[in-house]
Amino acid sequence: MTKNNRKPYGYWKERSNVKDGLERVTKSLGHFPSWIDLENEGEWGIIQGIRDYHGGSITRFREEMGHVPKHNTKPENYWPVWMNMKSELEAVITALGHFPTQPELVNLNRQDLHNAIFRHHNGLNAVRERMGYELERFSPGHWNLDTIKKELTIVAKKLGHFPIDRELREMGYGGMLSAIEDNYDGLNSLRRQMGYTLAQKPKKYWKDWNNAELEMTRIATEIGHIPTTTDLRNFEQDSLVTCLRLYHGGVTAARERIRQKLGIPTEKEQLESLLEGYVQGV
Repeated sequence: MTKNNRKPYGYWKERSNVKDGLERVTKSLGHFPSWIDLENEGEWGIIQGIRDYHGGSITRFREEMGHVPKHNTKPENYWPVWMNMKSELEAVITALGHFPTQPELVNLNRQDLHNAIFRHHNGLNAVRERMGYELERFSPGHWNLDTIKKELTIVAKKLGHFPIDRELREMGYGGMLSAIEDNYDGLNSLRRQMGYTLAQKPKKYWKDWNNAELEMTRIATEIGHIPTTTDLRNFEQDSLVTCLRLYHGGVTAARERIRQKLGIPTEKEQLESLLEGYVQGV
């Protein structure tokens, strides 16, 4: 649920305010939140505040505030033991429904497990292989057109839609994606060839500002900042870009509107603050 209470200018610049917000969410959830928890709770102000003003590390806040996850309180020499690491990783696999990527481990606040895998167990691919999960180690001719189409059909059924580049990379299909780009004119060309279309929104869907805002904040959570026109096009949201221009004053105006709602100063406000400080000799 998105939080609608707008904070005053400069609110999230204060580290104490961010801590207050995190403590409030912690009490509500019963544990210190991960990035995913903050997104699910609609705490966009906290998310943007940490990323814009406080180095982008939620882990540092957790440590400062004394919230040590139970999985971090391990005895000495716990992580070098294969079965200990494997048990922890299997719990993550069960929760996600698939073998995790590096970003997923970090987003789940499992830096401890992430670090153990790379420090003691030769990295994620080595662990994946040892646990019996398939690796993308194929012969040079493996990714032919028939194989690619079969694999894309499987992925599309799993996701409920034809995948975009980012989804394929996160699922470990970097090699297949490279073959598509090098040999088959790119993913969009192959999508059309296979008869898939981009998921269509209802008529005038983006004319409703709430829908446009929801999509922009979703993308913002993934990339760490409010998306620009280029970002939106990279997420294949050309129709959103067009409708923002037609109905909401353009991408720049939409970005500023979201900044204001999150309590983050607009570019104009930042400039005014700098000028004011200059005049006052700050």
